[in-house]
Amino acid sequence: MRSELMLFSMMIVAAPALAVYRCETHGGILYTDTPCAMKQVELPPPPIASDPAGARRLAQQEREQLATMEKQEERAQSERRRRETGREKTVAAARKRCTQLGLEKKWSAEDAASSSHLVSEKSEALKRHARRKAERFDAECRGK
Repeated sequence: MRSELMLFSMMIVAAPALAVYRCETHGGILYTDTPCAMKQVELPPPPIASDPAGARRLAQQEREQLATMEKQEERAQSERRRRETGREKTVAAARKRCTQLGLEKKWSAEDAASSSHLVSEKSEALKRHARRKAERFDAECRGK
């Protein structure tokens, strides 16, 4: 009897957690135990059938409300597109920079290799330059 009473009291305490609401937000889908606040519209009571002017006013208000909501959604979509375009440009610029650094690394290595038969300050400087290009390439492009 005591275990049944304990089980019953646990169910009562957990009952409010049984309600689940699925809310769509800018970050994705959110599950919560409270009603969604986003895109929630409180509708006025329907007009009386004998009041056609009131029905027309209500319809006009609803059209205006819908137009406002559509404008907000369009603004949000254009902002998302702008951010995506900015990210694409950033990625393209980084890719171009890495390609350029890779070419500089290759060219410096070729210069150092072609002067390897010479033992001079110039040869050592070319090798050091090639090593630094390789290090810069690794730091900027391979470290990501």
